[in-house]
Amino acid sequence: CGVYFSKRESDCLQLLLSGMTAKMIAKALNISPRTVDCYLETIKTKMGVSTKNDLVDRIFYYFTFIQR
Repeated sequence: CGVYFSKRESDCLQLLLSGMTAKMIAKALNISPRTVDCYLETIKTKMGVSTKNDLVDRIFYYFTFIQR
């Protein structure tokens, strides 16, 4: 069973992984920083983590060891 993200969740996650802050992501996607925070909270819940650092670690782990 995989984890599925909406288009906007995927956009936010991709920009987060590229090093952008929530404020930068908001500007790039023309949405409010609060909306970005909501998307990131949803992503963290789906991934079973509680912090942005844990989220990034989990994503990199997945693509390094699972997606081979």
